[in-house]
Amino acid sequence: MPERYINMKDFKLTTKEEYAHKTVRLLERLYAFGLNQTEIAIYLGVSDRAVRKWEYFQSVPSGVQFQNLFRLCKELGA
Repeated sequence: MPERYINMKDFKLTTKEEYAHKTVRLLERLYAFGLNQTEIAIYLGVSDRAVRKWEYFQSVPSGVQFQNLFRLCKELGA
């Protein structure tokens, strides 16, 4: 059985793979808005290496980091 993660109320219970894809979609929106990995990492309080790992499906953010990533997209209108 795949690992499961509970996301924010806007998202339903998903598999790790779906969670990773949602993370990448949020990152792509921020890149399109003009932010880079370093700027996103600073906002989230993680290393740019962590952001790069999320982008290449090598790891996924914690629940709090995912919420902050979602919040950043929402605040910027990205």
